[in-house]
Amino acid sequence: MGLNELTGVPWHVETLRRSEDDQKRHRSRCKYYKKGRCLKYNFRCFGSAHCDVYEEKNNKTVVVSNVKTNNNNTTKKKQPTGYFKVMFLDDNKIITRIIGRKSEGDYIIYNSPLVKEVIKNEVGSVFKINEVKVKIIEKNIK
Repeated sequence: MGLNELTGVPWHVETLRRSEDDQKRHRSRCKYYKKGRCLKYNFRCFGSAHCDVYEEKNNKTVVVSNVKTNNNNTTKKKQPTGYFKVMFLDDNKIITRIIGRKSEGDYIIYNSPLVKEVIKNEVGSVFKINEVKVKIIEKNIK
C-alpha cells in the first residue's frame, strides 16, 4: 500500500494521551528543578514532558481554615488607633503622634513602648521611657 492510496483515509492508529490517573507534569514540581536548571544533570532544564529523571516533590499541602473560633482565643486583637500629644520633661519638647502601621513623620507604630505606656496611663500622668520622663498632655485613642 503506497502513500497515494492512503489519501482521504485516516491512517493513524492512535493518539498520544496521558491516562486519567497520570498527573500532569510541571517542572516547578520536579524535585531536581531550581531556577531554570536541572540539579541532577547540572544543566538547563528542557521541560518535564521529556525528562527521564522527573520526580514530584514530596510537599505536603496544608489547608488552613479561615474560620476563627472563639474557643481557642485565636481572634486578633484590635489595634489601637488615634493620636496623642506628650511632653518630654527633660527638654520640654512637645510632640504629637498619630498611631498607625508605619513609623514615619508624625506617625508612630502601634506596638511601640511609648504607645503602650500612653494607652496604660491617663492624661496628666508622668512615666519614664528609656530614662526620660514623659508627661501625657492629650490623647484620643480608640
